[in-house]
Amino acid sequence: MKKQLIARADDLGSSNSANQAIERVVGAGIIRNVSVMACGPFVESAAEMPG
Repeated sequence: MKKQLIARADDLGSSNSANQAIERVVGAGIIRNVSVMACGPFVESAAEMPG
């Protein structure tokens, strides 16, 4: 049986560095599931991210 890893990126919007890292791994196709920290200080910049 083929094994698969299911990964999720948490806290988009919590910081600028988190936004950049999540954008990078989503763009690379590593992550396809992301949670957003709706009250995070960088949520507006996260909302403007492509994709």
